[in-house]
Amino acid sequence: MFAKVIDGIVALSSVALDKEWIKVTSFPSNRKKRDKWTLSGSVVSAPETTTAEKIAAIRAAIDLHIETVAKSAGDFGFDSVLSAVSYVGGNPENINVIYGTAIFNYRQACYDKARDLLTAWKSGGKELTPEQAVKNMPLWTKYKPEL
Repeated sequence: MFAKVIDGIVALSSVALDKEWIKVTSFPSNRKKRDKWTLSGSVVSAPETTTAEKIAAIRAAIDLHIETVAKSAGDFGFDSVLSAVSYVGGNPENINVIYGTAIFNYRQACYDKARDLLTAWKSGGKELTPEQAVKNMPLWTKYKPEL
């Protein structure tokens, strides 16, 4: 058995040898079930990532992007998107309300864009990576308050 870190994921693997076949069983830390890896020549390739796993990775990347914006917004930033949007509806002259409302609107625009990208992908468009999804998000500068 051996362990290897690949792109931040710990993979524990064991190899069982038989006279005519090689079975490689892996236990990547980000998977819920045991996956069988296949052997092609002398290269062991990881199991195919499911569409649900790809969508979850895209969602996580977009969420992290929005969280990063919220944490850097204004002079002090916010603890999270949740704390930022909790100010929505307060005194419109309060700086936290101004930035919280902007982050609320930005988050909504990001999720609208993400839904558009996912719809395009599912209707036969090019498969999307998490990095591409984040690059396609609206610019924060269009929502950032000018104070």
